[in-house]
Amino acid sequence: MGGSPQPDGRRVAGTERTDTAAQVSATRHRSRWWYLLIATPWAIGAVFLAHQAIVDVAVAKRQHTTWGAVRSHEPHNHNSYGYSFTVGDQAFSGRDSPRGDDEWKIGQRVRVYYDSADPRVSALEDFDQLAFETAGPLSFLTAGAATIAIMIFVGQAVD
Repeated sequence: MGGSPQPDGRRVAGTERTDTAAQVSATRHRSRWWYLLIATPWAIGAVFLAHQAIVDVAVAKRQHTTWGAVRSHEPHNHNSYGYSFTVGDQAFSGRDSPRGDDEWKIGQRVRVYYDSADPRVSALEDFDQLAFETAGPLSFLTAGAATIAIMIFVGQAVD
């Protein structure tokens, strides 16, 4: 005999299917929020990358170049190189990691790109290029987070 039991013990036909549909809907509702849990780190990463790209573009508009020298190499620290350079009569230093096939040797003369407004902000690569390199992962993270958000909202419309 089908149906769901009532408080008085009678079974009402047709309610069994409705209860199952409600359980499936509740399960879908809970699982959609897991998508949000997955999308949140992607969205946070996109915000940080967007901020870095904006900063790099702003610095690129003010950047100047000078010559400096590689002073240290730390392979265990993201293969980073320490370098020093002079702006006017003031000495500055920075750290950078090679991109692509770049490899430097201690004592090697290198071109340093620095922010004319704050020479403490420097790199061994053009800030325009740094902003461009940030755009790839930024677009990937943004597209991923947007796709998951769409999946959540489309799932709600289906229910």
